[in-house]
Amino acid sequence: MKKLIEISELQTQLDSLVSEYVDLISSLNEDEFNNTPHKENWTPAQIVCHIEKSIHGMPELMAKEFKLADRDPDQHIEELKNTLLDFSKKMKSPEFILPENKKYDKKKSITELTQSAKGFKESIEETNLAQLVENLPFGSSTKLEIIYFSLYHMERHLHQLKNTLK
Repeated sequence: MKKLIEISELQTQLDSLVSEYVDLISSLNEDEFNNTPHKENWTPAQIVCHIEKSIHGMPELMAKEFKLADRDPDQHIEELKNTLLDFSKKMKSPEFILPENKKYDKKKSITELTQSAKGFKESIEETNLAQLVENLPFGSSTKLEIIYFSLYHMERHLHQLKNTLK
């Protein structure tokens, strides 16, 4: 029963974050979506692209079988939260999820984000959250921790997007 409650909660959090992204993006015109007032920041379009790229491969990862962790599956969640939601820290993104410096189509970006999120959400239901995935850019983590990492990562960039739009 606990697993079902947790999965449902994770899916609800994911839906909520995606809805916030879509609401913010939808309020922008194409120029606002592809421009930023600060040269060193990503555009709203690039932020959305980065998030979409970061969750796009999650269904494939969640479908793979790994060994069970020999520790609590949620051991590092608080540490991930404290790291990712510390907005005073600047972080470097892995190359494979960096957004391109180009003009993005807003409707297409929204569609790609929502489709990737839908696949991710569905994959959460079918996976063993206690399995340990090794050799990740941020270290070995359980699937549960990876999901929380993704949620905190999305929250971090939602904060960035809101600041960009101020």
